[in-house]
Amino acid sequence: MTEGQRSDTGDASDARYETLKLEYEQICSSHQAITDFRGKLLGLLPLASGVGIFLLLGKPVAAKDNAPVAVFLAAAGLFGMAVTIGLYFYEYRGMAECHLLRRRGARLEKELHLDEGYSRFQGNHPGFVGPLGAGPIVYFSVIAGWIFVASYGLWRSSPGWQQVIGLLLVILYIMAVFCAFWYSKRKGRLVIEEKQPA
Repeated sequence: MTEGQRSDTGDASDARYETLKLEYEQICSSHQAITDFRGKLLGLLPLASGVGIFLLLGKPVAAKDNAPVAVFLAAAGLFGMAVTIGLYFYEYRGMAECHLLRRRGARLEKELHLDEGYSRFQGNHPGFVGPLGAGPIVYFSVIAGWIFVASYGLWRSSPGWQQVIGLLLVILYIMAVFCAFWYSKRKGRLVIEEKQPA
């Protein structure tokens, strides 16, 4: 091997190392940004929901004297539950993204020959006591709180046209969610088919 060939090989090796290093830095910053956002959301969601539930249930609701307030409680509970479920879907996607980044980060650490003692992702597998368990515990607790508000409002309200309209709105909402899921799944499949070579 000539001196020029050895120099070209060394330059290529250095360039690959710099590329891997840059990719690793990008993965670390993306992982940190997602983790920070999820941490703030997990902290603020139960706080805001708890204050909202406390304020909604702070006023006593009689069975017949205050029927409009009871119906409002049911609607607010269903709304809070739906929003929390939507946020949990977003959180679930964030968890999947974090796991993907962790796998890629661990692979890059091996390629960069980083020792496990100095690496961020190798040998550092988050178990249930961590983000994997914290998300469902917090979200399902908040969902249970909003279900309680909705149930309390329905139980305290007298049967009337408000409940019929509310039931119709809930059915329409569920149908809209299913249509949105079906459309996004179909659109994603079409995008994949378009990218595949003929």
